[in-house]
Amino acid sequence: MSRSRAFTLIELLVVISIIAVLTAVLLPNLIGIRGRAADARKKADLKDFQAALRLYYNDHQAYPGQTISPGQQFNPSVLGDEDTGRFTDGTYSTDLPEEAAYAPDGTDGYKMYAVLDNEADPDILTSQAKCGGSVTDAYYVCAQ
Repeated sequence: MSRSRAFTLIELLVVISIIAVLTAVLLPNLIGIRGRAADARKKADLKDFQAALRLYYNDHQAYPGQTISPGQQFNPSVLGDEDTGRFTDGTYSTDLPEEAAYAPDGTDGYKMYAVLDNEADPDILTSQAKCGGSVTDAYYVCAQ
């Protein structure tokens, strides 16, 4: 008599339970990846725009004076270069990052912020302490 080789019920149950445990451990870590990536992009965009504002300050000895709400764009007639009338002509930067806000603080300062998806991001508290921000879950960048 020849005996066919196959998996036993116990072996199959062990494999299925191992897969279930691995899924239970890994799934919560994978869920927030997109949100953390979006937050990292927002923070990087704010830092890039901060560098552009510093270049603008070097040329004009003042920061732009127009307050911008999230989703709103800079008004070219208020900001920028006398030659082009634009802050965002490519000399300094592209546009203010999406979902970000900008507020001047006199001629020598400003605050910018973007609300992050990850409310537990430790950079939120650090940036709020540095810049004096009051918007909950917002990452701040300022001229300090």
